[in-house]
Amino acid sequence: MVQTIDNRYRIIEKIGAGGMGAVYLAEDIRLRRKVALKRLSMIGIAGDMDLFVKRFEREALEMASFQHTNIVSVYDYGRDDEGVYLVLEYMSGGALTGQLQQGKMPVSMAVKILLPLAEALQAIHDQGRVHRDIKPANILFNAYEKPKLADFGVVKL
Repeated sequence: MVQTIDNRYRIIEKIGAGGMGAVYLAEDIRLRRKVALKRLSMIGIAGDMDLFVKRFEREALEMASFQHTNIVSVYDYGRDDEGVYLVLEYMSGGALTGQLQQGKMPVSMAVKILLPLAEALQAIHDQGRVHRDIKPANILFNAYEKPKLADFGVVKL
């Protein structure tokens, strides 16, 4: 059975997992484009559920405020019976983690990755924010091998 979320996002396949949930390749039915849907489960969350949802919504809005060519775009967010979710730009080129597993990287390639990320971080810092979770898994590539910074779940004001 094909799962559809919010009558808009049709799940295609699971493409990643983390401590609090999973990431799925999905189709935005209305706009007819592929997106990444990051679902966070609320099962097992101790404490105030309303506080968790308000914090998630604040973080979603914070992430969406970053309009930069080197930062993964946030398209939407929501909540359903299974938890909360973010709808993000789909980065078909995968994460830097995969490239690093292939062995040493030439300096020229590293520079092509680091300079756009430095610009993204400058944009974040210009808004008085700190990312705090820069790692290869949070550096994603689009179909044109352009790197973008992702996963702002731990952005600090």
